[in-house]
Amino acid sequence: MATSIHAQSKQTIRYDVFAPSPELKESVVCFWTVGAGNGRRSSRIRVVPDGCMDIIFDFTGGLAPLGMHGLEQLRPKAFVAGVSMAPEVVGFAGVPRVVGARLRPGRAADVLGIPACESAGCSVDLTDILPGVAARAMSYAGECGSAEDMVAAVERVLAECVARHDQHRGTAAVEYAVRMLASGHVHDIDQLAASMGMSARHLERLMAVHAGLSPKKMHRALRLVRVIRLLNRFPEMPLVRLAHALGFNDQPHFNREFRALCNVSPGEWLAEQRDVAYLQYCPADLS
Repeated sequence: MATSIHAQSKQTIRYDVFAPSPELKESVVCFWTVGAGNGRRSSRIRVVPDGCMDIIFDFTGGLAPLGMHGLEQLRPKAFVAGVSMAPEVVGFAGVPRVVGARLRPGRAADVLGIPACESAGCSVDLTDILPGVAARAMSYAGECGSAEDMVAAVERVLAECVARHDQHRGTAAVEYAVRMLASGHVHDIDQLAASMGMSARHLERLMAVHAGLSPKKMHRALRLVRVIRLLNRFPEMPLVRLAHALGFNDQPHFNREFRALCNVSPGEWLAEQRDVAYLQYCPADLS
């Protein structure tokens, strides 16, 4: 049975995170579910860049980004949310019942059989990539009652994909680069590439294909993960101190980067937590 490692309940939604099985832990960061909570307010989730891509199964068919006029065009019920640098606010047309698999950067081909670059910056209908997998996962998990059973059903189907696409595994170089960028100790891409025995241009090509982002963009996304973790944990921490701790030149630089990647200021982020949930979970080191 899937093992829960994180749970969060906000407004009308409940978010649970589950550790992957040993067979999938090299390819999958975690599985997650969104279901009905106990609140009465409308459910909205802010999604921001985190360097990962997700395979998402939406059993109510109501998951969609929110635009100026409410719900935009609904997404397919089973789709791949490619790695992206664009933030968005997502809502539900009905009671949410969603299962997702968050893939490790550089390991998309393990599960999907295609490199991350082919879905970067967009959502792709899973039936266009793995039609049998989409149908089986939706069927098996759709019959389950609990979040744990839904995750276990999806996990069984994806494990078959990993076994079948083993020859497409991401390169060790990309995985090493992501770990170093996630650590927060690397700020110079040229030096990182040199330490790996390759040119910065070659590393950029590898990252773009297998992780869907350039090293610089991956560094920005992974730094944002650390920013949000600290901001939510220590909301009273002075922003200038937070900016310095995370390697920003100054607070204005920090504010600009935060708004560019979240579409709100740090202050607006903290103020909206009562109405807009941030539910993404990603281990700090992606190890």
